[in-house]
Amino acid sequence: MKKILFLSLFLVVAAAFGFSSCGDDDDPSFLGANVTVKVTNALGVVQSGKTVYMYKDSPVTEATVPGDAKKMAVTDDNGIAKFSLNLTELNILESQTNLYFAVFYTLADKTAVAGTEGVTVKRNESKELEIKIPL
Repeated sequence: MKKILFLSLFLVVAAAFGFSSCGDDDDPSFLGANVTVKVTNALGVVQSGKTVYMYKDSPVTEATVPGDAKKMAVTDDNGIAKFSLNLTELNILESQTNLYFAVFYTLADKTAVAGTEGVTVKRNESKELEIKIPL
């Protein structure tokens, strides 16, 4: 009788452990990347307070508008804008992807690209690039 009780208790505990480890509630692993963008003018002087826009679908052209950007960051006193990217949130599922960064300027009512650069980013990688804009 004790053997049957012990065996039954063992099976209940084993089943409880088995079912609790089979859940699909585990968080997916973080798939991220870091991109640091330095903005300078034609003379090499760092540009603080400039908004850098990031695009993931296609290169930046004259038809690109700031409102279509997936992310944006403002340069600090050293002209650096930092992008800490969660590739899952950005719907990037490939092992690597091309990202494009741009700085815009506005004259009167017209917005135009001041400078742009692209970079290929892999998962858990850090990249640095520089965008040169006119004076």
